[in-house]
Amino acid sequence: MNAKKTAHPLWNYLTTIVYVVMFVAILVSFDIMMRLGRLFSYRLFRWIEYQMNRAIHGNLRLFAGAKFFIHQDTTLPTNVPLLIISNHQSMYDVSLLDELLYAHEPRFISKKELGKFVPAVSFISRHNKTILIDRSDRAQSLRAMQSGAQVASAERAALCIFPEGTRAKDGAIKPFKQAGLLTLCKHMPDALLVPVTIDGTWELLRYNFWPVPFGVKIHITIGAPQKIAEDIPAQLQEIEQQIAAHLISRTDS
Repeated sequence: MNAKKTAHPLWNYLTTIVYVVMFVAILVSFDIMMRLGRLFSYRLFRWIEYQMNRAIHGNLRLFAGAKFFIHQDTTLPTNVPLLIISNHQSMYDVSLLDELLYAHEPRFISKKELGKFVPAVSFISRHNKTILIDRSDRAQSLRAMQSGAQVASAERAALCIFPEGTRAKDGAIKPFKQAGLLTLCKHMPDALLVPVTIDGTWELLRYNFWPVPFGVKIHITIGAPQKIAEDIPAQLQEIEQQIAAHLISRTDS
């Protein structure tokens, strides 16, 4: 799992150029459409966002040859608050979970910098009930998580967190930071915890878009939901170990 530069065929650079042009076009065009949709209703804005996610992944399939495999233990209940706990490998993790969990009104925890200057992404971050945190201000981050958790719980939505705190650019899982998780569990006492393992998205950005490797296989494993236990730290540690085990088994297979 290292990012060592390797030789790629010329055609891979050509497909990368087409992919990147299409990716930028998707972000810019859907930014405009979401702004217009938001004028009419939140529901229309969210539907346009969902279509954007589908377009992003369709672009990956068509021009990067990406293949997606979804492994799900059981159907997630609706009308119940969910706390999605996932490892984090690349920027694509958000759009993938946003599409897969669309029926559960997903919202995310993100660094405040994403709320500015990024086509589509920044507009979504400001208007899709994203919890924007200042990673240099721990107190502000925990307050924002507390408020966001209470809203997600009241609206019976899915709140997604990447407890590593940053992307694992080589695919290797980083230790989970429990402070944010404990805050969310405390203020979403009726939520079901859902472990999610994302494996492979790091390879798409392995060479910083030059090129985007062709034919990457991406596996997303959605674990069985579980009620919050009395011993929350121990439960969260078990979830971390479960996600790590999925990554290891995928690497060995």
